[in-house]
Amino acid sequence: MTDGRHAAYCIARNCSHEIGICAADGFPGVCTDAFFIHAVRAAGQHQDRLAAGLTAKDQRLDYLSQLTARAVRGFLRRARGFNMLDHVIGVPKRVEQILYLLSGRGELVHGAHYNCDMPTQEEIYKTEGDKYEALIAREDHQGNILRAMREITLLENRIVYDLGAGTGRLACMLAPYVSRIRAFDISEEMLRVCREKFTASGLTNWQVDVADHRQLPVEDASADLVVSGWSVAYLAEWNPRSARTELEKWLGEMKRVLRPNSCIVLFESLGTGNESPIKLEHLKDYYPWLDEVGFQHKWIRTDYKFDSIEEAEFLSRFFFGDELGDKVKKNNWVILPECTGVWWIKVL
Repeated sequence: MTDGRHAAYCIARNCSHEIGICAADGFPGVCTDAFFIHAVRAAGQHQDRLAAGLTAKDQRLDYLSQLTARAVRGFLRRARGFNMLDHVIGVPKRVEQILYLLSGRGELVHGAHYNCDMPTQEEIYKTEGDKYEALIAREDHQGNILRAMREITLLENRIVYDLGAGTGRLACMLAPYVSRIRAFDISEEMLRVCREKFTASGLTNWQVDVADHRQLPVEDASADLVVSGWSVAYLAEWNPRSARTELEKWLGEMKRVLRPNSCIVLFESLGTGNESPIKLEHLKDYYPWLDEVGFQHKWIRTDYKFDSIEEAEFLSRFFFGDELGDKVKKNNWVILPECTGVWWIKVL
């Protein structure tokens, strides 16, 4: 194994454990070899010649390792959704399916092409603010999010913190009604777009800051309402080994920053591309935790309405992946159904 394959193998192994895949021995190596070859081709190099000439100090090695790591990480995350990875990954038939897919000749078992170059959602949050905004601007054409908020709590004369604000989906919607709103996110790229939207709105009752959900740069008992859309769940998803600990840290921070008798309102996914709500597999431990700590909940529809089928397919594929992109195209969906859970709790 070359230095490049070894580096990417370590990444593949760590990614497998990170997202909870119990891959049999040797599988990360299978992934690594296949994707290393793909990376070499993507870099416009001849695989045999490059592999023979690589050294640990070769600058091309870093570039290829990055390409390979990105492809491995994306494949592992998406393949899990197709049930291609489990405790019996070593069964020859499954290995053949995966190798066929990795070679670029095959399709996933449900007929959806896999694109090695597709960024993960985590990467999108870091680099694709404008494209992400183009997608979420089409969400909830029915206006159910604001309606649900008003059914749960008053908005007028409230100081509000929006956690994981992204490009300002909730913050910009609430700002005209509340006293003051502060939008927090760990992604400067997302907040860049959020600032631009606020500036264009002409409103002045807002502030945007980079911050982690679990450690906000604010004083104790300084807010009346905390909202968060499609964000707190990442504390569980991105920290599978310490999910409960991270969620408890977050809840403790909310109790610190909220005034007595204030409210937390969360919006989380119950399935995009579904007419009825489903509990997502990767959030299977998160939903029960919300119940355990006392959140009430209901669900609403937050369908996307696109200008054309081409736009619907492009933006759906960009963020949600090939499976949903293919489903949008097959069903000719200009309106993409989505179910969203709404959880809320009063902090005494």
